[in-house]
Amino acid sequence: APSIAPFAGSVVLGLAFVYYYRLGGASERKGYWDAIGTLSDIVVWGTRKLKGEGFDGLKKEGAFAKLLAGVQQNFCNNVKVEDGIAMNQALMENLFVVLICILNKIPVFMVGKPGSSKTLTMQVIASNLQGKQSEIPFWRQFPAVYIFQYQCSPMSDSHSIQHQFDMAVRYQQHAENTITVLLLDEVGLAEHSPDMPLKVLHGMLVDPPVSVVGLSNWVLDPAKMNRAICLQRTEPSQTDIQLTGQRILSTSPGEGVDNKIIVRNLTPLLSPLAQAYHAIYTKQKGRDFVGMRDYY
Repeated sequence: APSIAPFAGSVVLGLAFVYYYRLGGASERKGYWDAIGTLSDIVVWGTRKLKGEGFDGLKKEGAFAKLLAGVQQNFCNNVKVEDGIAMNQALMENLFVVLICILNKIPVFMVGKPGSSKTLTMQVIASNLQGKQSEIPFWRQFPAVYIFQYQCSPMSDSHSIQHQFDMAVRYQQHAENTITVLLLDEVGLAEHSPDMPLKVLHGMLVDPPVSVVGLSNWVLDPAKMNRAICLQRTEPSQTDIQLTGQRILSTSPGEGVDNKIIVRNLTPLLSPLAQAYHAIYTKQKGRDFVGMRDYY
């Protein structure tokens, strides 16, 4: 099979970060790869510039998605999570995108419903990236991550956000082998403030001296989102829900005969449970009453 050159792989990853992850639906994401595939009217695959540059391996159907999934999987194989936490598709994608953005000081917004592993992602990153003291040798070559968290609310004001940002910048100036992260939790709630405090983000998100991560349950206005990488969590498929259940069972604490019997008895129930839960979760009208945390 034709190989994919590092340059071609980098192009795919760049397209994914800028456009692919911004799409909030699985069908929209698939349609994006299809739109730039070999049947595309936009990309002229026969052009001389693409020949001999290692792009031939991307001509197979599904090659873009397979490449991206493989890079995410290899990256997240170096991440340690606690027992009982499932390294599912949502968590892997969150970790991959946010870690890359933090290490390169690129602002990023994670957008998704409650239970889509947004807060968990930051906890896992903080526990793994501890500089030379990191438990896993792979992360010892990277700086430690220190998080300055600001809890947004409808009562937030621009002065408070600016103050937290200034504290993070001062800490970064004196910290060695450390990347400081300004974490804006529930940043969407600040949009409801009459003072419009998020306007202060316009200047912060342009070439910031620290990493900026925003967590929100909904998409902010384009003036903010277009200044950062946007990662929208897609609705979990039935397969994702079943796989999450399998991984929770396989990583659950406890040993011995009794635990193995429980896991063996529960495993056949995961498929019908995932099917039923997916039907209930996706057919809710109005405000969600059932979330993914209920399944976990």
